[in-house]
Amino acid sequence: GNPTSDIRNGYSMVLKRARDLYQNDPTGRHIPTTYINNICGPFGFTFQSKVMSDIPNADGIFVEDKMVNDMIEWAWWDWGTPLYCAVSDRQSWRAIQELLMLHWVRDGEFLCEHRLNRSKYGYQLKPLQPELIDIQYNEQLSNGNIVVQGIELDNDERVLAYWLKVPTPSARLWGMYDIGKRERIEANRLYHGFHQQHACQVRGMSLMDAIMIRMKLLSDYEKYQWIAAKANSSLAMVFKNQSGKQAAPLTDTTGKKITGNSKVEINFSEF
Repeated sequence: GNPTSDIRNGYSMVLKRARDLYQNDPTGRHIPTTYINNICGPFGFTFQSKVMSDIPNADGIFVEDKMVNDMIEWAWWDWGTPLYCAVSDRQSWRAIQELLMLHWVRDGEFLCEHRLNRSKYGYQLKPLQPELIDIQYNEQLSNGNIVVQGIELDNDERVLAYWLKVPTPSARLWGMYDIGKRERIEANRLYHGFHQQHACQVRGMSLMDAIMIRMKLLSDYEKYQWIAAKANSSLAMVFKNQSGKQAAPLTDTTGKKITGNSKVEINFSEF
C-alpha cells in the first residue's frame, strides 16, 4: 500500500504493541537495550577538544593547548549534568541520549526540543513524547504548504514546522495526549529523527514492527509449554511409603482410578 496511509493507519496500534512488548516481554526489553549499549555505550557521546596553541613550542611546532582543552572539556562535562543539560533539571546528557535512543527503537522516532535561554550555558534540551506530533492532522494550507501527519512541508518537502498537541492540565495529569489544542513549532527548535524507508515518509515506525507477530507467537508458545510441563509434572508423581511400597493409586473426584488412558480435566485458570 501507500507508505503515508499505511503509517497513519497503523501508527497508534504498532506503538501500543511495541511498548507492550518492551514492558512485558524479555526479548522486547532486550532489543532497545542492545541498541543503547552498542551506540551510546557506558558514557554516552563525549567530547574531546583539539584546540591548537597559537604559540609554537621550543622546537617551532604548534601543539595542542592542554590547559584550554581541559577547560573546554570540563565545561562540556559540567553542561551534561542534570542541572544544566535538561530544562527539567532531572536528566543528564547521558540519560537524554538513552531516552531518545529508546524512543527511536521502541517507538520508531524521537523528538527533542532545544532551547536557547538564560541558563548557565545558554542551551538546554527537553525530550518530548513523539506521539505529541499529531499524526491525524493533514491539511492543505492557504500559503501553499501542506501538513502531512502533523509535519508542515513546502513544495520541496523541506520540513518547516511541527504541529504538536498541547496537553491540557488534566491531560498532563492522566497522560491523555489526544486532548488539547495544536501548536505550531518551527522546525529549527526541534530535533526529530526516525529510520526513513520511503521517499515520502515523514514519520517513523517502531524498529520492532517486523518481528512483533513472531515475538507474540513465541511468547504464547513458551507460556503453553510451561503450562504443559507444570500439568505433566503434577500427574507424574508416584507416592511410596517408608517400606518402599507404592501408595494407593491416584483417583479423580468420583473415586475412579487415574490411569495412563484416563481423561483428566485441568483448570488452566489455576496456573
